[in-house]
Order: sequence, then C-alpha cells, then structure tokens
Amino acid sequence: MNGTFFHLRPIKRFTRRNSHVPCLQSHVSFVFSPEMKLYNNKRTLYFTMLLILLVAAFLLYWKYFSHRVINAKITSSNGSMYAIDLPSDFEPASFTDVDSLKYQPSLEYESKPKDLHIMIIDDSKAKILSFGLDYDLDTYMKIASRSIDSAGMHLNKSITINGNNAIQTEIRGKSKGVEMVYDLTCIETQKYFYQVLIWSSEDKYNSNKDDMSAIINSFKEQ
Repeated sequence: MNGTFFHLRPIKRFTRRNSHVPCLQSHVSFVFSPEMKLYNNKRTLYFTMLLILLVAAFLLYWKYFSHRVINAKITSSNGSMYAIDLPSDFEPASFTDVDSLKYQPSLEYESKPKDLHIMIIDDSKAKILSFGLDYDLDTYMKIASRSIDSAGMHLNKSITINGNNAIQTEIRGKSKGVEMVYDLTCIETQKYFYQVLIWSSEDKYNSNKDDMSAIINSFKEQ
C-alpha cells in the first residue's frame, strides 16, 4: 500500500506543476507577442509589395509586346517617300485577288488572324497633270472610292493627318460573299495624292477599329 502511495505522489506533483504551465505560456506570449506581430506585419508588407511589383511588371510587359509596331518606310516607284506604323503581327501581302484593284500599290500588309488588311496607292500630281488632268482632293476621293462603292452610298469627312489635308469615308460591301468594312482615306501633300485603304470583315471590324485608326493617323510623308 505504501509503495503504491509513494508511487502516486510524483504524479500529483507533476499535475500541480502542470497547473502552472498555462501561466508560464501566457507570460511568454505576453513578452514575445508584439515582436512576432511586427515580424508578421513586415512579412505581409513585403509579400504585398512583391505582388504589386510583379503585377506592374506583367502589365508593362503586356503593354509593350501587345502594342509594338512596325515602322514601314516606303519609297515608291512614283518617287514618293512615306512612313506608317503597323501592328507587329502584320506581314507583307499581295492583294492580286482584290476585284477593284486597278493600280499597283506601294504597300500591302495584312494580319490574317485579325482579318485586317491595308494597302496604299500613291499618285504623283505631276504625272496626273501630264495627262491633262487637274485633280483636287475631292475629285481624287471620288475616283478612289468609285472602285469600291460604285453607287456612291457613303459619307465623306474632312480630317487632317500630320498636317496634311485628307478626306475619309467608311464603305460597307461584300467581297466573295463576305460582308466587309472599308476605311478609305485620301491624303493630299505638296506633290502627291495617297489612297490609304484599310479593311476588315464586318464581324471583326469593331475589334479592329482602334488598330485601323492608329494606322491611318501614323501616316507621314518623308
């Protein structure tokens, strides 16, 4: 019996000691809690700043690569020199299958995934005069648009592109059974007339409008 009694006493002491453990844990928590809280706050701030930097870097990367352009500089057989910015996914093209094409373009590019196309035709004023003709910008626009819209069912608007007078119109029609939208801009400089024709299928026109506007507004004679 005594052996059993003395065998149990250490267990009782252990139990009493154990009753003080919560107080000890509470005391330790009280001493180190502010430091741990400060450490956690700093760590949270660090990861938040890192996340912000990563998001900012991704946005800059996306903006740069999605808005890169090709600066096409052209010297045509007519002697004109001009430059125009094209989206980076544009590639050289040949529009020999365009029904209304009557003149040799000095620039032909397209993005097949976007179904977006551009060609530029330039005409020397001196050459036009040599045929006994005297065009102004309005007359030139009428002739250029006639090959796309023989009915003349479009509205022209006068604009300025990098200091040059221009007339612009939107023409809708069909090409090989597909509904198309053509943006035609005729530009007059001191020695040349330019036809800048950009077109897209109607179902992709809205998604291409910003690119089309940026392209035409980047035109500069050299």
